[in-house]
Amino acid sequence: LSPEQETEYFADGIMEDILNHLFHISELSVRSRTTSEHLRDHNFSIQDIARQVNAHYVLEGSVRRYENRVRITVQLIDGQNDNHLWSENFDRELNDIIGVQGDIALQVAHQLNAVLTEDEISQIEEVPTNSPEAYDHYLKGRFLLNRANAEQRADFDKEGLLGSIQYFNKAIAADNSFAEAYAGLANAYFNITAWGLLPPQEGGFQKAGELSMKALEINPGCAEAHAVKGALHIWGERRFEEGGKELRNAIQFNSNFSPAHQWYAQLLMITGPIAEARIHMDRALEIEPYYWVLHNLDAWIYYFEEKYDKAVDASHLARELKSDFITTNWLFFLNYAKLGEGEKAAKELQTIVRADPITSQYAGEVMNSYYKSGIEGLFTWLIDLNTNKPGVSQGLNGQPYYIAWWNALLGNTEESIHWLNRNLEARYKAYHYFNLIALNPDFDLLRSDPRFLSIIDQIGLTPYHTRAAK
Repeated sequence: LSPEQETEYFADGIMEDILNHLFHISELSVRSRTTSEHLRDHNFSIQDIARQVNAHYVLEGSVRRYENRVRITVQLIDGQNDNHLWSENFDRELNDIIGVQGDIALQVAHQLNAVLTEDEISQIEEVPTNSPEAYDHYLKGRFLLNRANAEQRADFDKEGLLGSIQYFNKAIAADNSFAEAYAGLANAYFNITAWGLLPPQEGGFQKAGELSMKALEINPGCAEAHAVKGALHIWGERRFEEGGKELRNAIQFNSNFSPAHQWYAQLLMITGPIAEARIHMDRALEIEPYYWVLHNLDAWIYYFEEKYDKAVDASHLARELKSDFITTNWLFFLNYAKLGEGEKAAKELQTIVRADPITSQYAGEVMNSYYKSGIEGLFTWLIDLNTNKPGVSQGLNGQPYYIAWWNALLGNTEESIHWLNRNLEARYKAYHYFNLIALNPDFDLLRSDPRFLSIIDQIGLTPYHTRAAK
């Protein structure tokens, strides 16, 4: 409610900090910041909000900042019956704002009769920094990082990430013992490198690793730092066991930290068991029901579970939240093919082919291939396209892994093995899918083939293939 719009970062930061403190209370299941922001931007009643996210209580509030004074107003509402249970104003000087979020969380816990452990109380009362200057820079950095990730839900905001890096660095300069600032900076470097916006040779992953370690030296219980460290082990170093340990640590320290559940579910698609991936996927969706990336991942896990109807339903939810993500088209194509809905599969494949500037000229061939040879004709056509006239998009770019995958779906054992070996020799190995072959049911026909087992061994997946076979 502040007169200056540029203080939006401050209000958002206060809201997120209150949520983060509530996350520490194990007796409460708390929805995420992104869910709160999604609902805030729509004109829903309190009862509608509670019903949409299956919440019993809603914490509503406002922040007013004027010169050096801040007023935070909060009220706790029974969302099922629309009854106001408690409200209070918290007036502070700007240099005395640090810690009020913990006070609010403790009062909410008291109002809900939640029993807190000594560790939980200690975590909530802990002050991350004593420097108002560092805290203000941190809130600005966190605001930009969150905005970049919010834009990620439609695109990705490189400038926002670069801006967040600047502010996190300023926060650290003002207080070099501020663990959360190091963790936020590590997260920003991980994101900007993982999404290909910072070339790997510029050392983004290395910086993220060093910063996450620094955060953990200061605060061994920092969930964000554990999660970033775990993600780096998995996707930066292929150290799956170490990565899993770090992600489990992140979940232990903050069971409501959605990225840890998401990344752990992705790891379990590599290592198994897939039943455990389902548990963490469901938990991530409970926390963040409006994040299209999670619905997309949910569909992939259903695909691995061979629950194709549910995978289609999850793909529809992903498409409702983001209509133009090409991987969702691939999910529809694969699942419709498995369900025998060939015409729907062909139409999705046409959309994929048209989106590629090189292959778009061949889009008319898709339906012809389907009408001539059915669903098998679609995969045969894909193999020919990738082999003889590739494009630039995933699944169309001639990368050997995809040719191996389509051949496996057609039952062509020899061809699939041949192209998997070619993939081992390729400079770009499409690891984001190649890593999954130990559990991907489309390769079941190869499970007992010694040549396939050799490929599995060469990419370090033998322990997980054995687990999957059991």
